[in-house]
Amino acid sequence: PFDFHLTSERGANPVYRIGDNLKLKISLDRDAWIYCFNFSTNKKLYQLFPNPHFNKTHKEPRLKGGADITMPDEGHNLFPYDFQVTGPLGNELIKCLAASRDVTAELPKALRGLSSDALPKNLLYSLSSIFQQLPDVAISEASFVMTISHE
Repeated sequence: PFDFHLTSERGANPVYRIGDNLKLKISLDRDAWIYCFNFSTNKKLYQLFPNPHFNKTHKEPRLKGGADITMPDEGHNLFPYDFQVTGPLGNELIKCLAASRDVTAELPKALRGLSSDALPKNLLYSLSSIFQQLPDVAISEASFVMTISHE
């Protein structure tokens, strides 16, 4: 539906060590509402964005199109938090979904970015379909695999 790209500041197939900070790089050709998730090596699903820290100062997860966005940003002005890599070692999938309008209120409460806890297991494999079934909205998805290594 629209142009949406996701990588990390270390590229599309990054390697991190436990304790490193992950920075997402997002590119949109127009404004969109972004929802990002981490399928961790411990088989749990976590919501990276929006999150409780972002929600304290923002009403919606709308990001501007036409500019490259780094999350968290330098100085933590727009995104006041870090994504610290915690492990265990292995591969993790980072997936973001971009919506053409704010769908937050239509999502299950667990997907609204209100908690930093692991999301319910039933959402692990139904995430894409939850977004695709929303009415009157264009959805784009982007993802990359992050390797957590001891080196």
